[in-house]
Formats: sequence, structure tokens, C-alpha cells
Amino acid sequence: MSTSKNNNPKCCICSKFIKKVPGVPKHIKSDEDAAEFSTIFDCPIIVVDMLGPYYANLNDAAIMKEIIDSPDGICNLLEPGDVFVVDRGFRDVQAHLEDKGYQVLMPALKGKRNQLMTTESNASRYVTKIRWVVEAVHGMLKQKYHLLDQKFDNKMLPRVGSFYRIASFLHNQYNKRLSSDAEYFDEIVEMMESRNNTDNTLAEEFVKDQTNVLKAQVQSRHIGRKVYRCFIEYKPDTIGWSGILRYCCECANGLRTIGCCSHVAAIIFYLAHARYLAKIPRPAEILNSLFNKDNITTVIDEDSEED
Repeated sequence: MSTSKNNNPKCCICSKFIKKVPGVPKHIKSDEDAAEFSTIFDCPIIVVDMLGPYYANLNDAAIMKEIIDSPDGICNLLEPGDVFVVDRGFRDVQAHLEDKGYQVLMPALKGKRNQLMTTESNASRYVTKIRWVVEAVHGMLKQKYHLLDQKFDNKMLPRVGSFYRIASFLHNQYNKRLSSDAEYFDEIVEMMESRNNTDNTLAEEFVKDQTNVLKAQVQSRHIGRKVYRCFIEYKPDTIGWSGILRYCCECANGLRTIGCCSHVAAIIFYLAHARYLAKIPRPAEILNSLFNKDNITTVIDEDSEED
């Protein structure tokens, strides 16, 4: 991260990396035995530091407050106006960061409402469009350096911070930078900017018997009794995403106009592509046959007391 004075604010993307460890003392246990690491990223996705370990009963906000208040920490690299891109777990420290002159970008909080407003959903999409690489880097570290994905012995705990920092350095030095849809970058940016202040007019209309509006229901993955109604207005006999005119869903992010929610995306994926495949692949399908008794080889055919 550069410390030189310039007109462009630096962007810090913050996240938490959880590492399970055995034998954590009882007085610091939370829901699971774990040590937490706070990861600070700089754009373009350089791991600036992997801070920790911290007690597992400290939440994201408490860890960030401790980091930002440390006189010898990352605050020496930051300037007023720099941007923190965080998730909702940092909501309790947002005011503290803003009091220090930093900008904080965080997805909107739904609270007790059923849905976010269109403007809130669109603003949240801008944040998640940036933050996805953070979780991707964490996954790459676990896949490439298997030691980080295993439980550490207690005698290794004093070195665990060094292991993570070494892995982060190797990632910065040798891994390629993550980019999404690079060939369509300008087109995506233009589309996002044009739809940012667009209202979801389909959600405001009473859709009943329109022939060019697809109506479907999608079962919630998290709540068994919850079913979301989705509406997609399309232009017949078209090729490409331009044939999708409007869409809305009853889920929390269903009113966004920058992109769509996962329920609408699943319907479009199936109708436009998956139903024409010979077989639709299921995630982790190999696990379905893990306990299939037909594949178990019998070692002893019958009980016997003879040795």
C-alpha cells in the first residue's frame, strides 16, 4: 500500500479468516474453538497484512477497532478519505471509522423489514462486486497451502501468525491477480451506472395476465416454509441478456436493478441454458452415493465365533 500523498483514496477491503484450533481455554471459547485473523487487502487485491490471531469471542467490529486504534499499526499507512470496504459484521465499528475521517462502504442492513429498497440493494451490489475477491483469496490460500486448512497442534500456535503471513506473501508474489469478466469490463460498468438510479417498476405494477411476463416460485434454501415469487419480463425471440427487460423477486435483494438476485438468476439459467443440457450437474453430487450400501464390499459374509 502506498503512503505517498495523492488525490486518489486508498481502498482497504477487510475480512475475517477463521482458523480452528484445539484446546482453546474455556474462558475464551465461543460457539466453536477458533482463532480469528483479520485480513487487510489493498486494491488491486494485494494482501497488506494478515493480523492475528485474536480470541474467537471477539467479533469483526471489536477486532477492527483494536487494529485501527493501535498506534503502530495500519493507521500509519492510512489518510483521511481512504475507503474501507467491509461486510455487515463490521457495522458496530462503522461510526468509529467515520469519526477518524475514513469512508466506509458496507451492504445495507435489512433489519425487521422484508426487503431492501431498490437504492439500498443497488448500493449493496456495488460493495459485493468489490468484496467477492476477498473470499476468493481466502479459498485460494486454503487450497494451495493445505496446512492452513487443518487443525494446528497447540505447540504450533505461537507460529501460526507467521504461517499466514508467509502464505500471503507468496500469494502476492506468485499468484495471478483476480479479475472478473475482464473482456466485458467497460460494458458492465456502463450498465451498472445506467441502472443505478433506476426504479424497479415491475415490482410497482400489478402483474396478472401479461403474456411476456414469466411468473415462477422458488423455494428458499434457508427457510423451509418460505417461497419467493419471481417475475421476469422478457422480449420474445431475442438472443443475449438484452432480451431480459425487467425482473423482481420477493426476497431481501429482489428489488435491485443492478444485476438480479440468485432466484431470478436460477430461473434464467435454467430456461435459457440448463434445460437444453443432457444432464444438469448438481453441486457435490458425489456425496449422494457416499453411504450407498450397494457399493460396500462385504468382508465377512456371516457371523462366526471361530478364530
